[in-house]
Amino acid sequence: MRALSNSELIGMWECGCAEDSIERALTILACCTGDSRERLAHLGIGDRDARLLRLHTQMFGPSLDGFAECPACHERLEYTLFTHDLAIEPPEDIPIALMAGDRSMTLRVPDSIDLAEIAECADEVHATRLLAKRCIVDAAELAEDELTDDLIDAIACRIAAADPRTETLIALSCSSCRHEWEVTLDIERFLWSKICAAGKRLVREVHALASVYGWSEAEILAMSPVRRQSYLELICPIC
Repeated sequence: MRALSNSELIGMWECGCAEDSIERALTILACCTGDSRERLAHLGIGDRDARLLRLHTQMFGPSLDGFAECPACHERLEYTLFTHDLAIEPPEDIPIALMAGDRSMTLRVPDSIDLAEIAECADEVHATRLLAKRCIVDAAELAEDELTDDLIDAIACRIAAADPRTETLIALSCSSCRHEWEVTLDIERFLWSKICAAGKRLVREVHALASVYGWSEAEILAMSPVRRQSYLELICPIC
């Protein structure tokens, strides 16, 4: 993954502002890897998120600062994670085999295209059912009444066992009431918040320097951070 120029970072931020979280994840990876969106969209979610974790470390360091609300007492909790503690080795048994009763089937891990499809579902039950069916490679051979709740659970458990990166759960404990619960790690949200902050900061710096010196955006963004900050301190000593 290559380092982005300031201009590229602002362009990525501008593009991502108009997208949902699924599309933003692809935009970020496409900008930083040079891979096509089509290829990235077919990556398993675990593989996609592992790349986003590495990208967060490269761009902003290993620290992930998060907030959560205790579901028991509603106390606001701050927590810090580190990307190197979340790294999991990639799976080896792909494609995934599942024996369900006397039926043998082949599964695959969900990808971004699957997530985009189930995002259109009216409820969680329909979304879960649709996702399970999409992850069955030979789903055309499965009768509608064969996709029972037990089979859906078996599919989810088998995929989670084959690639634990598909869903990373973070254990939290409330310091006030001692309630313990888990939240799902959304690495795209952590990374996007940092990209937003960086993009907005660069825009403010361009505005300040262009207003005083008349330089173009391209000229200002091409400066090194040290040089740009030095000029900012001249026009605003407390910056």
